Amino acid sequence: MKKSKVLCLHGGTSSAAHFKEQLQIWPSNVLEEMDLVFLDGPFLIDNIKVPTFRWYDTQDATKLDSTFNQSIAYIEETMAKLGPFDGVLGFSQGACIAAALPGMQAQH
Repeated sequence: MKKSKVLCLHGGTSSAAHFKEQLQIWPSNVLEEMDLVFLDGPFLIDNIKVPTFRWYDTQDATKLDSTFNQSIAYIEETMAKLGPFDGVLGFSQGACIAAALPGMQAQH
């Protein structure tokens, strides 16, 4: 049986590696059934000891639309390169992006 391939989007001020660690709480038999692909957000957050990323800028309202749209384009490029995917799993900011994807795809 083919595993479900799922794109995983971490929360704001986090990373793909951290999200992967967070999901280790899931039962191993669940994790074994999926091919989880973890992606770092495109915006590196400065002044933090470990690399962390975000999907869009919530601190500057003038940058929100631009950074959000850049993230969507970045995810679409990743999906084209690494897909197809059976689903998208997001946490916090990653969940907001994941929730927007189906509606945005319907517009294309």
